Amino acid sequence: MLIGCIYRPPDISHEYNNYVLLSINAAKMSIYQKEYSDLIITGDFNYNTIDWSDNNCPFSATDNESQTNKFIECLEDCFLFQCVCEPTFQIENYKSTNILDLITNDKNKIVSITHSASLGNVKQGHHLLKCCYIMNDYKFSTEHKKSIRLYQKGNYELFSCHFNNVDWENGFKTSKFKSNPKLLYKYTNEKKSVKTHIRALEIDNGEIINDQFAIAIELNKYFHSVYVNDNCTNIIEFHNIPSNLLLNTVLITQNDVQTRLQALDKSKSVIFDFVHPYVLKECSSSISYPLYLIFKKSMETGTLPDMWKKANVMPLFKKGSKLKASNYRPVSLTSIPCKVLERIIADCIMQHLIKTNLLSKKQHGFMKSKSCTTNLLEYLDILTDAFHNTPPTPVDVLYTDFKKAFDSVSHKKILSKLLTFGISGKLLTWIVCFLANRKQRVVLGKSVTDWIDVLSGVPQGSVLGLLLFLYKDKDLIKTLYCTYVKPNLEFSIQAWSPYYTKDINELEKVQRKATKMIPELRHLEYKKRLEILGLTTLETRRL
Repeated sequence: MLIGCIYRPPDISHEYNNYVLLSINAAKMSIYQKEYSDLIITGDFNYNTIDWSDNNCPFSATDNESQTNKFIECLEDCFLFQCVCEPTFQIENYKSTNILDLITNDKNKIVSITHSASLGNVKQGHHLLKCCYIMNDYKFSTEHKKSIRLYQKGNYELFSCHFNNVDWENGFKTSKFKSNPKLLYKYTNEKKSVKTHIRALEIDNGEIINDQFAIAIELNKYFHSVYVNDNCTNIIEFHNIPSNLLLNTVLITQNDVQTRLQALDKSKSVIFDFVHPYVLKECSSSISYPLYLIFKKSMETGTLPDMWKKANVMPLFKKGSKLKASNYRPVSLTSIPCKVLERIIADCIMQHLIKTNLLSKKQHGFMKSKSCTTNLLEYLDILTDAFHNTPPTPVDVLYTDFKKAFDSVSHKKILSKLLTFGISGKLLTWIVCFLANRKQRVVLGKSVTDWIDVLSGVPQGSVLGLLLFLYKDKDLIKTLYCTYVKPNLEFSIQAWSPYYTKDINELEKVQRKATKMIPELRHLEYKKRLEILGLTTLETRRL
């Protein structure tokens, strides 16, 4: 291992700067020639105009001929990672300014950097930096030999011929589901090993572990700790929902199933159920019928195979220290056939939302043709209008973030919300089964943990999970508005919130009659009058 320490004074000549860059290139050349296995270069470089904040992607505002940009190009050419992201120079009042001291590495094995105060009782000076570096590759505690099948070379004409000759309908009727061998498992392969490993993790007692199996267990424990038990005992029942707002079931056709199979991404990984998307897509014309029968039976009975409710969890790093389990989020890899059925159901539910106008226009997340960009464009439009007013209109902006939102949302509260939107009957029963009794395990490289129960949340990585989360937060804007804005605009809003339907209707008559006082609107329906006047019903404006 080669370790270098460089001091580059500020305001040096181009010749001296080039000498520093030549030293870095020479060190990297020794790695290419296999004289050393690893390389770390540290030191006080005094490049105070570089912004290192964007995930180790530096940007300098100076011209291309500057010493700064030459240094950046040198790091990129040598494939060196700069790991220090916080200021390292302390000035008066113990404030830190620029990042002058750098730690670079060629294999990105530095998992944490700790800053300490300057030596001695000084008002300004450089921080002491301590880094944690993983020296050796892992020795996996549990290794499993895997045979890799070449799906691209499969004889799919023979597969299709075999599938077409099977009496699927009678086979399903005469065989028990749990004991019936799944024919297509013979032609698929389990998921490939994950190539990106978490090199180390800090456990509760402060000890740093680097055994892959131990890391996987620790992450599985942390992901499970985030789940919450439902704090409501029963699903809230809602009555008197208009029939045109109800969605009781989803119509599934063989043609729809085949279309979904043909749209599959063949590069996706296969998990523990051994059903590879490559096989499903290549044999879509013949395998669509048995899958159609399975999907239809699943919807009619409101049940799912247990294997469809299991997930391989891949830890995905977010930000912060890579040693902290809390800085990883779980992404679930679930059954491909189940995802096909989820997509059919999700599209049907979305059509129901659009048709019944139940979806808020303010929602941009997980919506077709909408994104963070469209949200920011609307936000910018509001600000622009406000600033162009004379005098400018004040704008209050509230930023919120739900901690572990996908993992901690209550299943029963999701189902109660679905009922308010008319999701009922067989479809609701199916969704109840989809959320209940789920299990997950962490897969890290070749290490696999035991299964644990999923107590709450929606699976990140599933198709239906995002839509269910969308339902849960649909009324968020209205709740915030009725809680914090309306009380300041209308007198004694808390005093007129009746419980009984009879009283609600009596109170609504006040506004109904008031809108009829406008002669041009008397002939219109109440809902149309409110729309023209920019009003909502009194019931809507209550909490």
